[in-house]
Amino acid sequence: MLKDLLDNYKLKSMSQSQVFNLLGEPDYSSDSAITYKIVEDYGSDTDPVYTKTLDITLNKDKTVQSIDVQEWRK
Repeated sequence: MLKDLLDNYKLKSMSQSQVFNLLGEPDYSSDSAITYKIVEDYGSDTDPVYTKTLDITLNKDKTVQSIDVQEWRK
């Protein structure tokens, strides 16, 4: 689904509210950034061992400036 989103939607031309309408409520948002959790794997512990997020940076006019997929592995 993430690949389809990145391949078929022009997120860079969207406003913050358009992103919210398309993807729903984010896990984090501010005036300059929006973050959606894609995957969060805890293994057999209470601390995550793997995360993948979609990080969207906004311009001052609250339109999408950049999109980045971040992965973290313990």
